[in-house]
Amino acid sequence: MAIQLDVASLPAAPMPLLAGWFGEARGAGLAEPRAMVLSTADQGGAPSARTVLATVIDDSGITFHSSHPTRKTRDLAENPRACVVFGWYDIGAQVVLTGTVERLPAAETDAAFAARPRYLQLLAWAYERDSDPDDLAGAAAGERDRWGERIPDRPPGWLGFRLRPEVVDFWRGPVGAGPAAAADTGAGTAHERVRYALGGGSWHLSRELP
Repeated sequence: MAIQLDVASLPAAPMPLLAGWFGEARGAGLAEPRAMVLSTADQGGAPSARTVLATVIDDSGITFHSSHPTRKTRDLAENPRACVVFGWYDIGAQVVLTGTVERLPAAETDAAFAARPRYLQLLAWAYERDSDPDDLAGAAAGERDRWGERIPDRPPGWLGFRLRPEVVDFWRGPVGAGPAAAADTGAGTAHERVRYALGGGSWHLSRELP
């Protein structure tokens, strides 16, 4: 199943379109459609990237969570801007979002932690206590004994973030090939790329070269 991009009837803002594509990625049975590459940079501009899971996609942006301290949380403290990439190449789609990143309020982060499976809650506490990375299963078992029947509180270092996009780039092309591979191989001719850019309080839409 290939994703569709009807340029003639695009929404005025990008997030409804992203939500629709995300729904199609989930419906297609992709292994983990929430997976996104998160790129950050430190105060000096040195970049780094890693794959994280989006926890919420809505009109306000993309939320994700992380234990602290990590490279990404240090980068975001120094330079609160980031770029994320959803690569849904099995349905011929890629979405790139760039914008500012803010810390989520404690209450919102608490609620997200409470919704996680218990094992992941215990594992977060194992990370919080700097447990031996070679024995995380044993550390999680120790946390299970420590908390007993109680619901674990959120570790202070388990943080929530929201990326508020300022530029969102949608690419649609051949199934199984991302933009670079499609360009190198000449696979297919039905490429489409559109970009939403935020300016003056409103979104501006343009068509881009594939």
